[in-house]
Amino acid sequence: MTRRHHCPGLVAALLLVTSGCDPGYECGELEYDRDEGRCVCPDGLVLRDGGTCAPPDQSDAAVPDGGTPCVPGAELCNGSDDDCDDRTDEGEIDCGELPAGALTTMCRAARCEVASCEPDLRDCDGELDNGCEVDLRESVAHCGACDQACDVDETCRASSCVALPLGEWFVQAGSTGAEFIGDLARHPDVENDSTALVGTLGASGSFGTIAMTGSAGQPSAFVGVAGTGGAPRWADTIRASRGANARLVTIDGAGNVYVVGDYDGTLEFAGTTLTTSMRRGFLASYSGLGARRWIHEIRGTSPSDIAVAATGDVVLAGTFVTSATIGTRTFTSSGSAGYVALVQANDLIRTVLVIAPTSGGASVARVVTTTDSIFALGSVGGPITFGTSTFAAAPGTVLARVGNDGAAGALVPLGVPNPTGLALGGDTMIVTGEFSGSLTVAGRTIEATSFGSAYVASFGTDGTGRWVVLAATASNRASAGSPVIDDEGNVTFAVGGSGSTITVLGQDFAAERNRLTLLASVTRDGAPRWIESLVDSDAVAAASAEARGRDVVVAFHANSLGVAGLDQPTLGYSDVYLVSLRGR
Repeated sequence: MTRRHHCPGLVAALLLVTSGCDPGYECGELEYDRDEGRCVCPDGLVLRDGGTCAPPDQSDAAVPDGGTPCVPGAELCNGSDDDCDDRTDEGEIDCGELPAGALTTMCRAARCEVASCEPDLRDCDGELDNGCEVDLRESVAHCGACDQACDVDETCRASSCVALPLGEWFVQAGSTGAEFIGDLARHPDVENDSTALVGTLGASGSFGTIAMTGSAGQPSAFVGVAGTGGAPRWADTIRASRGANARLVTIDGAGNVYVVGDYDGTLEFAGTTLTTSMRRGFLASYSGLGARRWIHEIRGTSPSDIAVAATGDVVLAGTFVTSATIGTRTFTSSGSAGYVALVQANDLIRTVLVIAPTSGGASVARVVTTTDSIFALGSVGGPITFGTSTFAAAPGTVLARVGNDGAAGALVPLGVPNPTGLALGGDTMIVTGEFSGSLTVAGRTIEATSFGSAYVASFGTDGTGRWVVLAATASNRASAGSPVIDDEGNVTFAVGGSGSTITVLGQDFAAERNRLTLLASVTRDGAPRWIESLVDSDAVAAASAEARGRDVVVAFHANSLGVAGLDQPTLGYSDVYLVSLRGR
């Protein structure tokens, strides 16, 4: 039984217990509950602000006699009755600052949510923090409404799913003479839209809207950089007294552009004059804004590929015989050999690694980089010891792993002939090339035509074969350009062929002028996805392509452009095109 005692007035510290109150308590008009050790209102009354007792009303219905009273406050979105009106989360509740794209918020199920969005925006994931994160006008996953996805061959335009146009934008580099494609490169930062294009200019011409001055009667090397939407940013020509060409390009993390080409005669660049009586190579550097920085002469070799290592060093790879020189660094071998050279951004030659068997020769065709390694794709024609790998007989086509410091790692035999392209994505390596006869990878065999065919093969980074597909055959000859891997593992590659008919991934295409260039895509397992014709005339397979997300940028030279979704430009003779293609 609860024992209560009425204790009027101040209770002295030494008041006897028999008086009905414990010492040290002043309860006034309240009663002291000895069992609970506190002052309470008499039965039938509740405690109000100010310490007075009064009859209960509706707000006290849930408060038991003598319990803690409900103290009214601002109603919050928390599932509680904060304002003591027997209702929860009602009325105008402050959910804080409006997130991006939101007009109003609301409380539902004890959490704040977006109630309404700006026109054409929606909160499709139900998360308050990112607000109205979807634009219904262009979201492929939420086209016109949340969770209303377009098909794989569609895109979202004005809130409706429509057939996907392949072309997104293009830049044309041309003149009254003949132009030839060299290479393209994209900035390594996915947030940076810079794309560099190099090639050969037949006369004075333009890169998009930027004029380029060529050499009178001689070809000139050119470099142009485009930004968002293909808008030209800057362009330059490298001219020599007896002609110059640009063949390779890459961009480092600071935006500096590096160009590999060749020249004959006298060439002036960034205060340096190079002179030769026979054609030699060069490695030239520009700042991200197009300012000339430095140039090195290359003798005895024509680099086959260029990249940027995770350290920021420029990586050159290629083949030489007996002796070659890059800048002031000369390297030698007893015969034909491959090499991987590292050049610092400030133009110092860091190191050169030579890949040379004891006999039979070696070569390097392509190079790619990862965060901790450099991978060189090439061929070894004799016994070799390389890092941790030793082969008593010729291993053939190999992938050489090199450290970022230029140290030899290991060789991985691949068992495919004549490689022309290499791409790495995660634990997957894609190799393109040409072959004759038959080719078997991972138990799958493909057959070439009598004139040679192109293949695409997939390997693990340990060299384990996964699959191979017959990329293209032609009534004359077929070739495959460098592959690219998108962020879903799909593989896109360009194929070209000469002859009246070209077969790509099992589909026949007629070539009206006996040449045709197409872009094809397969899944990460090698299953065909789609094929698109790029040009139908004198053309080459895309010299280079790079992926960003699911989009692909490709470069080629041609007499005509046949990309769906792009306005046809005013054509010169064999112009160079830098084209952005929407992903699928």
